[in-house]
Amino acid sequence: MNTICCKWDGVICNYFIGNTIDIDLSCGMLQGIIHPNTTLFHLPYLQRLNLTYNDLYSSQLTHNLTKFSSILTHLNISAS
Repeated sequence: MNTICCKWDGVICNYFIGNTIDIDLSCGMLQGIIHPNTTLFHLPYLQRLNLTYNDLYSSQLTHNLTKFSSILTHLNISAS
């Protein structure tokens, strides 16, 4: 809760209100499953998500897309 994630690599925030609006984890060497209860699906101001070129086997991202806010305009999960 007290972590300033806006300073993390690949995370872009709206600095006026402090909300995460863009996450780019492409080529991030991520491996494994993104579980349906992950906090990734609880970012109501997220506009762009890039997870390309990771090894996200058995993740059911398409089943969880409804959890994303309608503000999400770009989703890239190719080669993941």
